[in-house]
Amino acid sequence: MAAMCFSTFKIAADFVQITGLTQMNQAVINTLAADNGFINNLTVDRLNIAGNSATFADFAGFNGDRGGTDSLALAVSASVTIPAGETAEILTCVTLDHAYLTGPQDWGFRVIKVFGNQATTLLERFDMVFGNDYPTVTYLEEITNGSGASVNYSVGFFWIGQNSNIRLRRCGLSLFGRIR
Repeated sequence: MAAMCFSTFKIAADFVQITGLTQMNQAVINTLAADNGFINNLTVDRLNIAGNSATFADFAGFNGDRGGTDSLALAVSASVTIPAGETAEILTCVTLDHAYLTGPQDWGFRVIKVFGNQATTLLERFDMVFGNDYPTVTYLEEITNGSGASVNYSVGFFWIGQNSNIRLRRCGLSLFGRIR
């Protein structure tokens, strides 16, 4: 079959089915329904995704040996971006590994989130003693980004040890998010 060339044409129909390979260099489509696809380069003004279909995460860790100094210090932080106009659930998980050189030592923590330019303390506990508390911290929050732009959601985990006889050896921070 010989190839046909058209410079301009319009099809006015309720339904057109094309079987086989079709190549378009440029197209204007008002509504598109597709089962599968691959797009190499895509620009989107607004993206609507089914609930819980979009997930995102960030992880950070501290591996070392930090002795207590009786003052709060940032141990680890992570951040995710919440798109404009979206509601997201964010799960924050922190795990710790302590070493005690001598006897029970007090320790504590503060978890601070920064959403946009607003800092808020999510959780804090102080004066915990070895053997009384297992060092795992979790926090779940649903937050809506009502602004017209994407906003960073950052979490910092601050740790305090009574003195150098308590050591923070490892600390992991995970942020898991899903758009509702």
